[in-house]
Amino acid sequence: MTPHGLNSLLAMRMRGQRPDGYVQITLTDDPHQARHVTTYTESEAVIRSTDNVETLDFRALFGMPVIVIALQFGPRENRLLSRLMEVASEVVLYVVEWIEQGGEFGVTWQKGGEVRAIERVS
Repeated sequence: MTPHGLNSLLAMRMRGQRPDGYVQITLTDDPHQARHVTTYTESEAVIRSTDNVETLDFRALFGMPVIVIALQFGPRENRLLSRLMEVASEVVLYVVEWIEQGGEFGVTWQKGGEVRAIERVS
């Protein structure tokens, strides 16, 4: 199953094209966000809480830099990060809960490197 909103990106990639910049993935069940990504953009997607991260098709993201916005970070988000690291060139995962608690902004990874925390700058 392709994440909601990535079908147009997959079609673009199959034509030999790729968008400039990052592809944004938001973890949300908000129907307005889901409608937005299928109507107005080729470089955004939504993953819902009911989507099985293990079976999502991320081929459209091969070699692309990806930004993920998650409300929290748990086993599901960690597995998503691992799956994206298999295909993406870079992953930046922002965790709203951590930001609200005054902690790190999230984690970042670039192909060939280690996962690092995105620290606050004082």
